[in-house]
Amino acid sequence: MPEILPVSSEFAERLRALRKTRKFTAERAAAGITRHGYRIERHTIAAIEAKNVKSVPIDLVVATAQFFGMTINGLFTGPMCAGCSDAPPHGFTCDVCKKSGTAKTMGSQ
Repeated sequence: MPEILPVSSEFAERLRALRKTRKFTAERAAAGITRHGYRIERHTIAAIEAKNVKSVPIDLVVATAQFFGMTINGLFTGPMCAGCSDAPPHGFTCDVCKKSGTAKTMGSQ
């Protein structure tokens, strides 16, 4: 199989992480992306997440960003967890992604 392109690899990782943190099945994600203009099936979502697809069409990227309520830039660079924006407060654990908040250390003065 040809090597997966870097943007497609990043898209695959982000799609899986966003879907998992929101507790969406591949079927639910496929239905939502389809509603936003790009027809896709559950098995194609699984193939993308498994990186068995060399490249992804820009129309899929746009529809996916719309489905998750993000910009295209946010899809690739924004926080993945809708619950804590990837930064739960110190001493708390996010109910969505299960990430624990850690104390920030101050540099010496």
